[in-house]
Amino acid sequence: MARRTDQLTDAQEWVEEGGQIIPSLLERGARALLTPVNGYLITISRVISFVALEIGRALPGNVDRAWVALHRGGLRMVRDRAIVRPWNVVAAAGSSPGAERCRGLRGPAVLVLVRGARPLLAGALESRRSFACCRARRRRSRLRALQSHRVPIALIGAVRAFATRARHDVIIAAALAIPALAQLWVIQASLGTSAMPSIADASLAMARFLAYPLLLGFTDWPASAWIWVAAFLHALALVGLLIPPDSRKRRLALVGLFLLSAVSSVLRCKPPTMMHPAWAGPRYFFFPFVFLNWIWLDALLSGRTRLNRLVPATVAALILISTSRHFNRRHQHLDWKGAVRELSSQGQATFPVHYDGSRERQYKVKLAQCGNRICQVY
Repeated sequence: MARRTDQLTDAQEWVEEGGQIIPSLLERGARALLTPVNGYLITISRVISFVALEIGRALPGNVDRAWVALHRGGLRMVRDRAIVRPWNVVAAAGSSPGAERCRGLRGPAVLVLVRGARPLLAGALESRRSFACCRARRRRSRLRALQSHRVPIALIGAVRAFATRARHDVIIAAALAIPALAQLWVIQASLGTSAMPSIADASLAMARFLAYPLLLGFTDWPASAWIWVAAFLHALALVGLLIPPDSRKRRLALVGLFLLSAVSSVLRCKPPTMMHPAWAGPRYFFFPFVFLNWIWLDALLSGRTRLNRLVPATVAALILISTSRHFNRRHQHLDWKGAVRELSSQGQATFPVHYDGSRERQYKVKLAQCGNRICQVY
């Protein structure tokens, strides 16, 4: 509530929910649940919006209530079952994913920046929950990993199954692989937003993944020279964390997960240089930022001397400065309920949908009665 107060006290519809998901559900009902959004199968998000539509016309508030209930259940599962170390729960609970695609969408992102309660966030929440399950020690808790359809999670499950050769891990890996393959099939059908980037673009995007957590506390658009310097120093510090043999194995695993998630984001967004954790596609920074923070939390809490804690504390301080600078995202009120009343009385209405939180840059979606359904008017 502290980070996204307006979305809980004055809930609004944003971008894909208002422009794509709601019109398709109103027009086609449950048949629209498997319709991709910008190349993603986000069935959980669509189900939340579908249920909210069935509950009543106070749609934004109902969506938020359903999403918060799902988030609460996910965090409770993480607390009770999956994460071995208490500080991992802190890392998980302190972040929420953004859910915008690449092209020009505005909104705070994860960990460093938080977007807020929206149904599109549910998919990334489920991925985080499933990642936790892949690391669980109890067999029963691993079964909850079946709920995710994220491709990186399927890869993690496959690696775990190969390493353990345990029957239940193989079952989990197979169950994760099926929806992951379905997602890949949908993505390849919409390659307009995905392509192999140039080496220059990919290198700059990877440098930003390392530099942004350290620099966004001072400026949203750091100069290229600062990005390369910060990325080099951050990478050098990460290499230094791999030197102690007693912690090398777990930190190497987290570095590998960071690289996997960052590379998958670079390959998904065309061009990857459009991504920004505050202003364009913050969801692509979700997993990379989470894994980076886990690495530095591990280094900070396992350091035995003040000297060993100096670099982790410095990195943590820079991340906290970035967080505080973008802590609470505010938005202006749009009269959704008024549009609902107009639709009921006149048979058609123009619904306001937020783009970046301002009235000046709002989307307008025109809906009208079409028999026993409501359809979008273009």
